[in-house]
Amino acid sequence: MKTLFTLMLFSITFSLVAQNNSTNIFFNVDSDVMRINDLYKLQKFIEEKRTIKLIGHADKSGNAEYNLDLSKRRVENVKKYLVSQGYPAEKIATDYQGESNAGSKEHFFNRRVEVIYNTPNKTLNSFEDFKKSLVPAVQTFWIHTSGDTTIEGEKGTIVTLASSAMITADGTIPSGKIKVELTEYTSNSDYFADDLYTQSGQELIETNGMIKIEAFSGEDKLEMQSGSTIEIGFPKTSTKEFTNFNGERLANGTMNWTNTAIQKDFKLVLDGSDKVKLTTGQGSMGRTYPYQLFRTGDTTGMAKFFQEQEKIEQFKNNYYDVIESNKLDFINCDRFLRDKGRELYMTRFDVSISNKQIKLMAVNIIFNEIKSILEVYDYKEGFEQSNRFIEMAIPDKADVTIMAIGQNEETKEVYFFKESANITEDYIKTVTLVKTSYEEIKKQLD
Repeated sequence: MKTLFTLMLFSITFSLVAQNNSTNIFFNVDSDVMRINDLYKLQKFIEEKRTIKLIGHADKSGNAEYNLDLSKRRVENVKKYLVSQGYPAEKIATDYQGESNAGSKEHFFNRRVEVIYNTPNKTLNSFEDFKKSLVPAVQTFWIHTSGDTTIEGEKGTIVTLASSAMITADGTIPSGKIKVELTEYTSNSDYFADDLYTQSGQELIETNGMIKIEAFSGEDKLEMQSGSTIEIGFPKTSTKEFTNFNGERLANGTMNWTNTAIQKDFKLVLDGSDKVKLTTGQGSMGRTYPYQLFRTGDTTGMAKFFQEQEKIEQFKNNYYDVIESNKLDFINCDRFLRDKGRELYMTRFDVSISNKQIKLMAVNIIFNEIKSILEVYDYKEGFEQSNRFIEMAIPDKADVTIMAIGQNEETKEVYFFKESANITEDYIKTVTLVKTSYEEIKKQLD
């Protein structure tokens, strides 16, 4: 050591030999009616008419028998809609599980129908093909500028965009429909695919999920107005406190994350007519409330109104890590590890391979106790053998997995090395790669 740095199994007869994926259709509390903003998620299935399975779920807010029936009705309504759009009924399998897989009692993620589908395996002939195959799908939403809009990603991320918060490069406020593109990154393979490693300078950070979000008005790419923010809620996976980091691509293609946390300073602002707005210190994600409560001095109604709003905020904070960003593009729900009860040490990772006929393509470090992944080497950087290393501030006695990928340039066969280690000193090692497949490496990443 150096310096102290204070899927599921199908029960019906069709066989899915390819990779299984899923999309979620969400429902309101105690409702089996599909929401209009979720219908777009089903369009790709309607167009492709692939074999799918629908699995219904419910939260625990009712009794188990009622919730089982509710999850069944949700599934039936999704199937009914698909069939009404020309989807072959024989290609839709169904199941319903009530609250059996529900976690937190009222979490919206439990109120859903999973659409399980298969993606045909593609022949992966190169390392580049492999990384491209791992990149998460871009989700497209259409929103209006007439009011605040909340969108929900397939992996549970919620994004709220305030009305008139975005402008074009020349400062024009767009009107009409805006296209929003959202990509969610939640797993090691997601981060690996787009070179989204968890580092801020030379310091390791821990993530609870990342997104890329872009918005367009026609051909114009939009940006946030000065003083405006978007609000992102990442489903909670722990009691840890996370904050906002924005990403910047380095010259080698990897991402460096910068902490851009926005201080929340709530205050009331009268808008001069019939409404009052509760805003943050950035004056952005304002919540608009009826001014009538304040103008008449109806303190009872006012108190009741804000009690209800407080319940909404409390619910959101119980089940999401909520952050705000004043930029679009790459956003990370992250935290520094410093001051978290463990000392950080500047550690050197230097990995080379003994297989002379194999070209080293990538070396990565996956942290097993925290949600973090680092890149030691990527072949695109063009480093010489002696320079394939990084120095990073990491927790003492970190439990990690070291992974290396190599490729035979002539045959395109892929080779792999994996080792668990407890890092108490610099990791400098020559390793031997073993022949494998890219499909197997994908399993090892996650």
